[in-house]
Amino acid sequence: MQLGELQSQFERFERRGVSIIALSIDPAKDSVAMIERLGLAFSLASDPNQRIIQMFGVQNPDTRELALHAVYIIDEQGKIFYRKVGRRRPTSTELIDAIDAFRGEYPQHDKTEPRSGPLNVAYPQNNYQALLEISAVTELSATVNRPALDEVMALIEQRRSDDAVFAFRRLITLSTDADTQALFDTAAWMAREVYVGNQPAAITAGKELRKRLSRVNRLSTDLEQADSDNGKDELLHMLARARAGLSVTRADIQKQAAGWNLRYAKTMLRSYRELARAGTQ
Repeated sequence: MQLGELQSQFERFERRGVSIIALSIDPAKDSVAMIERLGLAFSLASDPNQRIIQMFGVQNPDTRELALHAVYIIDEQGKIFYRKVGRRRPTSTELIDAIDAFRGEYPQHDKTEPRSGPLNVAYPQNNYQALLEISAVTELSATVNRPALDEVMALIEQRRSDDAVFAFRRLITLSTDADTQALFDTAAWMAREVYVGNQPAAITAGKELRKRLSRVNRLSTDLEQADSDNGKDELLHMLARARAGLSVTRADIQKQAAGWNLRYAKTMLRSYRELARAGTQ
């Protein structure tokens, strides 16, 4: 996962007695510099010869000089009970949930865990929810420091993800008048620009999904408040048609999800909104 996000949630791991070690193929001096630059409270080990990386089988098959992104969680007896290898980086919340579930303590609630906020979907769990949030944001809040945001976007374009996270934390500090909502919207705008900006059909589909969801919710409320049986029958038919239309829209979105990069947009949205939440508490 991204080092900056992991650092922002470090206390949650520490309270659970979990030790964190990040492993890099960079030389030790570069790791020390990274620790100082990001202010990391956990260990950043170096494996330039890739001995540990090869032991775990996560050497990049296409570029042997690099390693695949991987996360392993190991218990006190050395048993691996969580493993994630691949392009999608899990958020700290996913890792915390895996730890609590393994210990039989899920769900746990601590003060730094994400809470429901003014947005319907602060931390999207699927492609539909991510698209809803991305398609709803049309412009940035004037309270967000624009030069700092430009720096974040430039680092993302250079594929310097950890540096981008650190820059986003600086953006939060510099945006003194921005509330959590404004920073959440900024994260949605970033995900839109990076992954969906050249896909106008995706934005249109997201707006259509929002409209159909609103209609289903409105009809469901009307049905609960209806007095006569005749009124209920008519509402039931209308609700059935609305739900059918919603299912068609969802199916169309799912077919296009890969081409619209919704999985990556969802991951980015979750990660940066988690940073925004932590930075404004």
